[in-house]
Amino acid sequence: MHRKLAILTVLPTALWIVFAQTPSPTPEATAQFGKSVAPILQKSCTPCHNEQMLQAGFNAAAFLSAATMHTQREAWEKILQKIKSGEMPPPGLPRPTPPQVEALAKVLEGEWERIDRNVKPDPGRVTARRLNRAEYSNTVRDLLGVDFRADRDFPTDDSGYGFDNIGDVLTISPVLMEKYLIAAERIAARAIGADPLPKKELEFEYHTKDKTIRRLGPDAVECTHRVDWEAEYLIRIGLPGEREADAKAVTMGFWMDGKLLHTMQVETKPSGLVYFNPYSEEQFRLVLPEGEHTFRAGFIDDDYPKKLQGKDAFSDKKNKFLNMIKFIGPYPAKVERASRKKILICDPASGNACIEKILSTLAHRAYRRPVTRQEVASLVRFVDAAKAEKLLSSTLGS
Repeated sequence: MHRKLAILTVLPTALWIVFAQTPSPTPEATAQFGKSVAPILQKSCTPCHNEQMLQAGFNAAAFLSAATMHTQREAWEKILQKIKSGEMPPPGLPRPTPPQVEALAKVLEGEWERIDRNVKPDPGRVTARRLNRAEYSNTVRDLLGVDFRADRDFPTDDSGYGFDNIGDVLTISPVLMEKYLIAAERIAARAIGADPLPKKELEFEYHTKDKTIRRLGPDAVECTHRVDWEAEYLIRIGLPGEREADAKAVTMGFWMDGKLLHTMQVETKPSGLVYFNPYSEEQFRLVLPEGEHTFRAGFIDDDYPKKLQGKDAFSDKKNKFLNMIKFIGPYPAKVERASRKKILICDPASGNACIEKILSTLAHRAYRRPVTRQEVASLVRFVDAAKAEKLLSSTLGS
């Protein structure tokens, strides 16, 4: 009983949708059909293609109504093609004259053109496309001034047809969603300097004796180190050996991800102190960004090792070289982070006007268009919620 009731309820709606979406021929097209189309069909087609004979399984009598131009368009296109090519009617039966065929085609094609012209195009669906890892990293850098390496923290992107930026191919797995949430907290904290530093300094040493550092020759070493906090660090470089008494000082450089961060002069001649194995250390302080980076220390434009042969380049009696990089810290940075300056363009403690200015500026860059007051108001509600939970006082210094 319930099933019958459901069918009786749904069927009229379905029929209404079908018929409402099927266009009807205009009165003029109906008249032209009766004048130029139906007579040819009646005279040349129905003698063989009717309910009794059904030659080739086709009943031409069913196409004598003008409405079939719309409801049976695909079949009408085949009929028109056979008549225009002369394939039908077959030899021995009355054939329409060329002017009659032209008039028939004009009526049918004119009505189809009118229908197509009035059909609303279907733009298809728009895929909610996510950013791939490269796009994510670039967006975070441009928007917040934070150097985030998504290629090292996120799973490998899906790819299709050799590309990893196709919206229909990129998916969001549970693992990636978890990575997104973790990254969002880390990036936000880094951007405004809200990540607290450990109370006790930490030391990370990379040394040739432990095989934790890579030799790039007698004058350079390299290591990969993850900086967990964007802060100031004491960097110490180990320099065993010594050169001739008249050896000149050399310039030592320190690079991060291929970018030169620091240079200093290093003496290579004997120090005059008495020790069994000549050794010295140089140290300096730098503010390092969070993330996994490749660090390199080495001498710049140093030609001395070219004079040495074989193992002499690493002999502490004949050469000065590098064997260790040590990171000590983190320490509070004395300068405000560039990312914080970029976001907090005014003092949030001054009131709602400043908060709205910060949010509208950030949203303008994120949306890449001017933002409306309603959009800014929706973002302000998140700030109000954070204030209610007392999450902003220490973060923004308000």
